[in-house]
Amino acid sequence: MLEKLKVMREDYIGIVETFFCYHVGSWFYAVSGAVFNEEYFRSHWRRYRPTSNRRREIKMGEEGMTKMLLKERRCPVCLVQGRDSHQSHDGHGSVAII
Repeated sequence: MLEKLKVMREDYIGIVETFFCYHVGSWFYAVSGAVFNEEYFRSHWRRYRPTSNRRREIKMGEEGMTKMLLKERRCPVCLVQGRDSHQSHDGHGSVAII
């Protein structure tokens, strides 16, 4: 999987996406240099303030970043895609490695 990641040209790559309150998981994602240098991306992270509240972190961090990038037409390519919309929450859905 890491070898495939090295040669991908997409602007926004994640390992897994969550379909409930759609977002790309933050435990691993990558953005291109083009996205990283965009003012909208930098502005999002300047405004972000980390806390110890896990639900807030998911909402403001993962969901917020995904929403911001989708608004800018930067659609994620995820390397593991759940076939069951609850897969990332309950761990029982089947997955496909692309």
